[in-house]
Amino acid sequence: MKYLVFVVAVAACGNPQPQLLIALAGGPPQSCKTTRCEDVPLTCDAVMGIRVFDTKSLTHDQPLHEQCDLIPPNGKSNLCAYRTINMDAVDLPVEDLEIQVAIYPLSQVKFDPATKKYTCPPAVPYAEGNDLPVEQAPTPALGGRAFYHPGDRDVTLTLGCTNLDAINADPSCVASEGTQVTATVSDFTTRQSVEPGDNGTSLLRVAIGEPRALDSTYVLNPVDEIELRLVDGSTPPSWSAEVDKTFNKYLCLDVLEFGSEVTPVLQCATVDPGSQIDLRGIRLHKAELRNILNALDNAHITSFPEDGLTIGIVLDQASAPAADYVVDTGQQGTVTYLSGPTTFGGSKTSKTGIFVSTDAPFGTRFTTTGARPTRSAIGGKVAGKVTVVILPPAVGQ
Repeated sequence: MKYLVFVVAVAACGNPQPQLLIALAGGPPQSCKTTRCEDVPLTCDAVMGIRVFDTKSLTHDQPLHEQCDLIPPNGKSNLCAYRTINMDAVDLPVEDLEIQVAIYPLSQVKFDPATKKYTCPPAVPYAEGNDLPVEQAPTPALGGRAFYHPGDRDVTLTLGCTNLDAINADPSCVASEGTQVTATVSDFTTRQSVEPGDNGTSLLRVAIGEPRALDSTYVLNPVDEIELRLVDGSTPPSWSAEVDKTFNKYLCLDVLEFGSEVTPVLQCATVDPGSQIDLRGIRLHKAELRNILNALDNAHITSFPEDGLTIGIVLDQASAPAADYVVDTGQQGTVTYLSGPTTFGGSKTSKTGIFVSTDAPFGTRFTTTGARPTRSAIGGKVAGKVTVVILPPAVGQ
């Protein structure tokens, strides 16, 4: 049986540093129907919450430690993705402790754009007999608790699948057949809608799809996409189609400008449920892409990896490039900044607002630290494509 290992930092001279070993409930109650995380699907965004309590606490309203972390995708859409979560290094008293672990769908979690931190729902009650969540609303998708006693080297915590459908059938990430999709396309440089006519809309192929994991990379092939039709007379120009397949987690708008040296450009988001989905795509002119790639070459950075790359831009309130922002990938990849027309360097965005990541995997959520909060966005590598990340000011900023 494979376990997820956390390090619990208990401060005491000579006291062993324990490990928290996490297993899955293979039998009733709250059975996951398997003890292998590889066999448990995790198709939507989820977070893991960890709380540590003094066992003498009667109300559990003041944990000794708590954290709430987004579970990065692992490319296989299974529960093993949570193995990447580490418990924060904290000093805890050497006494009897109660440790709770719960996994929630992202839609049930609060996100603070100023601190870039998530807050999980309040602690739930656990049954005395099996240490699994009491099955009353609201319950986590998976949960369990265990107890540490001074001198323990290992603490085994079993997660029960209390309500796994809360994640895998979460309406915030599943679009069903019959959904109408409408899309608009803007220019990366001007942020304006593409112009109608022969020099604009007629040169574009616009399609939607969801990248899928293939070996160690992500791919999105034309056969897996739904091509959208240009809506006659629409202002601004828009494309539309009815979805005839189900998308589990992400929707990407794939914009291809016909001509030589073409590179498809993706802009992606988590699936928004409903009978109408509105998407925005980006046209990145060949000359603009070539300038960025040449600058990468000058900085001795691989210009265009076969498995794709991410190009992003941070914007201010006037939709102009914003300087002095640090872009964060949640430790999923590295970021480099366009510091001038032909150079990359520095530790934050320059007046170009542009940044590049050549190694962040698809599904990475890009966030920023700067003068004003910005929205976050999904990016990451998809083979043969540029994934564009636009980070405008947060709502209300």
